[in-house]
This record gives sequence, structure tokens and C-alpha cells, in this order.
Amino acid sequence: MSLFSKKTEDSKKTTPIEPIEKKAEFVATSKVKDDFKSNIKPGSLIIKPLISEKAMILSEKNAYVFVINPKANKSEAKKEIEKIYNVDIVKININKYRRKSKSFRGLESSKKILKKAIVTVKNGQKIEIFNK
Repeated sequence: MSLFSKKTEDSKKTTPIEPIEKKAEFVATSKVKDDFKSNIKPGSLIIKPLISEKAMILSEKNAYVFVINPKANKSEAKKEIEKIYNVDIVKININKYRRKSKSFRGLESSKKILKKAIVTVKNGQKIEIFNK
């Protein structure tokens, strides 16, 4: 008995492939983007509160620092922080740190993009994470 058998004529027969007709359909799409809608999920906007020496000094002046999603903007960050912590935000500043390249033992890599939001709340209101 051999490992490879001879192919019969029936197995060589193939059915012809029918061409698929593509119909051109015009679909109207709007190129105008909504200002308040983005691709970011509501829960994934704020990554974490940033706790450092400078952030603790700012917390005494009613300013708190958060690390946010790099694709987020001021209005989205403001709405999310107000919703989570139930505070009224007076002012918000955004700092964006660009990607930096670094090398370790001859291998090139890059750091992640970091975006910080410095949030100032009304006098008399506090965010409890920083005041422990």
C-alpha cells in the first residue's frame, strides 16, 4: 500500500466560481464631528489620581492632579471629574507630555504619552483621595 494514492478524475473536477456583482450604492455620511461625542468610553477617561510631592502642595490650594486618557480634552475631563467626585470645577489645566525615546543595553524603546489634568475646585470643596 502506498502513502500517496492516485487522484481520480472526479476529484479534479471543480465548479466554476461565479463573479460577484458589486452594486454601487451611495450612502450619505456627514463629515461634521460632534464636539461632545468621542470614541472614549465614559469610565476610561480618568486613569488615576497623581500623588506626588507637588500634587500634595497643590491640594492645599484646592488644586488636584489626575492622569487622564491622552485622547481626552478639557470639557470631557471636567464632566467626568465632576460626575465621579461630586465637586464644582472652577478651572482645569491640561499638560501633555510627548513620547520620548530611550535606550537600554542597545535596545531602543519609547515611553508612553502622558496627559495630566490639574483641576481647581471651589473653595470649601475637597476631593477625599488627596486629603487622607
